[in-house]
Amino acid sequence: MRLFPAVVVAAVAVVATTATPAHACSCAMPDPRSLLAQTEGAFVGRLVARRDLGDGRATFTFRVERRIKGTIGSTVDVESASNGAACGLETTVGDRIGLFLEREAGRWKSSLCWQVSPEDLLAAAQPLPPPNGGGPTTLLVAGRFGPARLLALDARGRTLAYGRGAGSVLHISVCPGRRRAVEVVYLTGGVRVAVRALPSLRIVRQQTVAAPPGTSVTQLRCEAADGSRLLLFHATSDRPESALLERLTRTRSAVLWRGSAIGATLTERTAFVLGGARGTRLLAVDTQTRAARTVGPIPSPSNGLVAAPDGSELAGLTYPAGAERPVLFRVRIDPFAVATRETPESGDLAFADRRRLVLLADGGRRGLVFGPTLSVVSTFGWSAYRSTVAASTAYGVDAGGHLQAAPLPSGPERVLRLLPGPSVSAIVPVR
Repeated sequence: MRLFPAVVVAAVAVVATTATPAHACSCAMPDPRSLLAQTEGAFVGRLVARRDLGDGRATFTFRVERRIKGTIGSTVDVESASNGAACGLETTVGDRIGLFLEREAGRWKSSLCWQVSPEDLLAAAQPLPPPNGGGPTTLLVAGRFGPARLLALDARGRTLAYGRGAGSVLHISVCPGRRRAVEVVYLTGGVRVAVRALPSLRIVRQQTVAAPPGTSVTQLRCEAADGSRLLLFHATSDRPESALLERLTRTRSAVLWRGSAIGATLTERTAFVLGGARGTRLLAVDTQTRAARTVGPIPSPSNGLVAAPDGSELAGLTYPAGAERPVLFRVRIDPFAVATRETPESGDLAFADRRRLVLLADGGRRGLVFGPTLSVVSTFGWSAYRSTVAASTAYGVDAGGHLQAAPLPSGPERVLRLLPGPSVSAIVPVR
């Protein structure tokens, strides 16, 4: 439902080059498997000496206990900033640490952002465990899992397959028939769609996406069983007038709608467009005929809308000016009607079925199940951040990378497993 780049917690390491940084060092929580795949060197060792170089730099000499990656001898000199505020290594003589390295001008360099515990680095050096799942694919989980960026999981959270590849995935769509899935992948050189077979996650086709200037892909839907026909919605909050809906095939792309909007929700036959600079004018674009009509006014959605399985209703959250609590709203398409109510929680929304709407609170307080009139049907404990609903079960991943599950309508929540990396960007049901 939402895009949370900040939740993708693979570390971005910046080796400081100035003596007096303007700001204190800030690092996202590193994912050792991801860093091991991306960096040029890594080792576990003890600091034996430190020498200041001046100009805010220092050389740290380590006795290497175990070389993990790169051409490293029994000792290694590592250059870094001289203090932690400038992202320099924070370690004293005798300390045992794990460290990732980059090679620059013939010297090894590192930073505080690439310093981890020895145990985490040694665990990251182990190969991904072999798949141990069984039965149909229930969930696809995107993130950074060492050499993999996608997991196929069964209903018990066990791994069916790894989807290997570089880049970051923020959008996944399961194709009709559930034998293919498509991912939008953000790479250094641009944006690409990749079609994968289910459940093996083998890539069967890749294609570059030419996004309009100043926009990004905010929604994806696979229209054809083989993944050969896709719907992509491009938008940005900075330039809502540049939004467009396109159909992408193997050989061409066609614009189905263009106008001012902040986002869209794509269903089987209709793209529900959040028109205007605040997304308060709901439009319906028929993806077959390209005919567009105004459905009606809606509250300004904070994180987009989710659709009921049959596309007859939409739901979202809004934050009215001056209100102490978010407002949950439910939109009936035909005849058009909007129902609202205050809710004590904010988080991910998902329809369990046509009648029941589930709100899974961010970061761990509770889940709430609402009926057709937005009355609370049941509540249950919930501790995950990124959540969805599949086969009458709520699934989510907490900040530590634990996959959680709670049977609807009332739980209880339980931990299914620890994923092979905490960097989760999307979790979608296969249905």
